[in-house]
Amino acid sequence: MTVITPLWIVKVIYWLQLSGVWKGILNMRLTDKTERWSMGNRTLVGRKKKYLVNINFTAKNHINGVEYWWFFVEKNDMKYAYNSLWDDLKYKTKEECVSACEKKIDELVKNN
Repeated sequence: MTVITPLWIVKVIYWLQLSGVWKGILNMRLTDKTERWSMGNRTLVGRKKKYLVNINFTAKNHINGVEYWWFFVEKNDMKYAYNSLWDDLKYKTKEECVSACEKKIDELVKNN
């Protein structure tokens, strides 16, 4: 049985960053800010290129009947903001949502 040392873990994460495997998730560093009684919903918060990012999961319930991921991006107290639900964009996985969020941030940076 091998013992996994923290240095070994750091080397693996570094290799994954270089290879681009977890590019979207590792670059943004999302923190779970889910409330205690959230009924299955999740909120992940992070920052990228000076934008505040909220990645949200809406759980299936009796009102909406489906579960999906969506994101909200803002900068400078709502000077620039975008919500994926404004365009009715809902994602099935967290990875899809994170990559779409990063593309939107890149688009906002390019336009402003």
